[in-house]
Amino acid sequence: MASYMGSPYDEIFAIGDIHGCARELQKLLEVLPYTDNSLIVFLGDYVDRGPHSSTVIDIIINLKKTANVITLMGNHESMFLDFLREPHSAAAGRFIFNGGGATLASYGDDSGGYIIPESHSQFLGQLLPFYETEEYFFVHAGVPDIALSEIDVRKHGSYLLWAREPFLSSDFPWKKIIVHGHTPVKDVSIFSHRINLDTGCVFNHRLSAIRLSDRKIFNVEKIKDPAKAILKDDSSERRGVRFKGAIPIQVFHNSTAIALETLDYNEFGFFAVDFSQDKSLRLKENEIIDIKINTSPNAITSHKGKVLRVKKEKEGIYYAVKFLENAIVKDN
Repeated sequence: MASYMGSPYDEIFAIGDIHGCARELQKLLEVLPYTDNSLIVFLGDYVDRGPHSSTVIDIIINLKKTANVITLMGNHESMFLDFLREPHSAAAGRFIFNGGGATLASYGDDSGGYIIPESHSQFLGQLLPFYETEEYFFVHAGVPDIALSEIDVRKHGSYLLWAREPFLSSDFPWKKIIVHGHTPVKDVSIFSHRINLDTGCVFNHRLSAIRLSDRKIFNVEKIKDPAKAILKDDSSERRGVRFKGAIPIQVFHNSTAIALETLDYNEFGFFAVDFSQDKSLRLKENEIIDIKINTSPNAITSHKGKVLRVKKEKEGIYYAVKFLENAIVKDN
């Protein structure tokens, strides 16, 4: 599957995680010396966190009309598809908590909602899990310690999208060089067995590409954005649209775990309820708390929040919680 062993291309370029950095992508494509007989491989994560996700996809769709392009699935596209299939599911919440609000804002319309073009839905649906040549294996995050010929997308699909350790520390003899992104690094990392191209453009670093024939690196520095992209809720004073859905969240207070379930949420906070039999007020207004949310199949992310409101009802205790500034939820 997605295997093109006898590559007819003179040059292969690979591009790391973009995350809505459309202006940087356009500049990078302008300096890449690709030709009609070159191949450009995108390693996934075109959307989320950055302000111009829809424009990134437009750029790549248009590029496909004039250049040879392979587009891989990233974990953020996978979450986006989960959201589009079932917007009120826990999986959809994972998309929002991982920066999906900025993606939806990039598709915003005049009515305050969002519209996903059919061409973009098709683009997302046609992304590949991996691509390989005789020398290289391209994947978004990483591969397990097995022969590449044994990789089964049904069995290993989550690993291909989310892997960090033990992949990053592995010295398994894959017999091909793994070209990947997903894990941000300061500079492109080139090892004997793998190359990491995620240089954290959305985190104010740079967008990077590599020409594999001579390992030449091409970089574009992050361009500062004047404001964060938000799908705004014009009907209230809230900072962003709230999404409905029941997502399990653990809150830690005095080393005691409290299980909550969200009623609605966005990237700035959530409104949740404690349905346990213990009806004591275990969290207080203005209290700073530790929060853990299952935001990927492989890990639980942690960050801090502040309790804004507490309301005790017969069926449970309701809490409104705001994520602290700069407490960006990251996959790990």
